[in-house]
Amino acid sequence: MMRNIPRCLVRFCSQPSATQVQYQGLRLLYTAESLGLDGFAASRSKTAVNFHGTQMKEKFRSRMQEFVAPDSTSLIFTDDLKTMINLAEKNPEDIKLLEQMIEKFHNQSTGLRFGTFVFGPVIMRFFHSVNEPNAMLALLRNPKTVTMFDQFMSYQIAMDLLLKNKMYNEVMEVFAIAQERSIQDNKFPKNCFILAMAALYRMNTPESYEKMKALATAASDAGHVPMRRSLTYAAALALNQNDPQLCLNLLVPSKQQNYVTIRNLKALAFAKLGRLDDTMALLRASLEYDMPADGGRKRSFNKNIVDLIGELVKESGNKDVQLEFAQIVKNMSDRQMIEEQTLENLLDTPIEKLEPRDRDSWNNNRNFVDRGMVQTNFNKQNRNDRSTRPLYPPRRPGLNDME
Repeated sequence: MMRNIPRCLVRFCSQPSATQVQYQGLRLLYTAESLGLDGFAASRSKTAVNFHGTQMKEKFRSRMQEFVAPDSTSLIFTDDLKTMINLAEKNPEDIKLLEQMIEKFHNQSTGLRFGTFVFGPVIMRFFHSVNEPNAMLALLRNPKTVTMFDQFMSYQIAMDLLLKNKMYNEVMEVFAIAQERSIQDNKFPKNCFILAMAALYRMNTPESYEKMKALATAASDAGHVPMRRSLTYAAALALNQNDPQLCLNLLVPSKQQNYVTIRNLKALAFAKLGRLDDTMALLRASLEYDMPADGGRKRSFNKNIVDLIGELVKESGNKDVQLEFAQIVKNMSDRQMIEEQTLENLLDTPIEKLEPRDRDSWNNNRNFVDRGMVQTNFNKQNRNDRSTRPLYPPRRPGLNDME
């Protein structure tokens, strides 16, 4: 955890379809599936089938415009808002009508609402799908509507949209709003924290570097358990800002020290510190681990990192290290262990959706029960022939949008 990093080390060292989720020149940090955009697109398609023909859609829009008029006493019901979200397109008229419906629906007395449908993530998926970050921001900045989005997923979708549009300062603004809302008493929701670190990394300025250190310290003090991606973004920013020591310190909490991004960052950080022996040790260890005949997985390095290390080795003037490095690189090339993909592109690999009981999704959870151990100790006769797979913490149904 980041709490293991001493604070002193951090301080000093045609009308486009609204179902479209691909954008030219823009890249998602989270996949469409992980954000629920694919399911949202399917819901819109289903609604479009029910409202076949322009006449039905325009009739519905006209009725909703009457409902949101200042002198109207009509209520906006859950199904009304659901339908409008699924019918709305990327045009000023639909966006304005949707905003008016959202505000009126939210301001209605809670006692008059029907159902408990959580609209926050669904609304965010709409704005993400039509690539309207400014309209989305307006809802989060509006004190009359911000409480409608008190779900981690809402902020994750919003921050991903802003990051995709290179609105990095706004990413940090939304993260600050999420912290202020303190959803479930958590000021460092894991996916939002990753997106915040990604924004600071992409800024790559002295100011973003200082902000990263402040966030890392605050997260450590709060006992936040950082995800690997947030650590690597922070460490890469430190490295880009010529602080290889902090880069190494930030990577210490990770339990996956041999993961490809961590491996590359550590090798370059050691080289920048003049600790070429440690860099060579990492490279040699990867060669020794490479056993494809036995089913082993190659521990590769990125070419741009190998090239940067090569420059530092050359500058050292140490002939022995230069010879060893040349031999290691030759062996790695022969075994196809040097990847053309840059570390920067690797860091930005889209994050996939993990199933609730995916083993990897519980790597950092210590509170699991080993059924095999329980069975051995308390059911030695094995009367019920229970499975010995680990029992992972149950996930409450119906809270997908709160995770």
